[in-house]
Amino acid sequence: MRQSLWAGAILLVVFVVSGGLWLLLSQLGDITGAAGAKGIAVTTGVLLTVDVLTLVVATAIAVLNDHDSK
Repeated sequence: MRQSLWAGAILLVVFVVSGGLWLLLSQLGDITGAAGAKGIAVTTGVLLTVDVLTLVVATAIAVLNDHDSK
């Protein structure tokens, strides 16, 4: 579960940086660069969502297993 937390933290940083870069490049009129940054932002957003869902499921399983052992 610790690796998933680290992955989520890294994905969050990449998401914020690429999202900001996407907005900046689109404001400056660089269509190609904005499209690339948008692709990275969307991809990391999807991966971040999957990571959070995985953490929720793993936490639920851990709580249920801990509750069953008592």
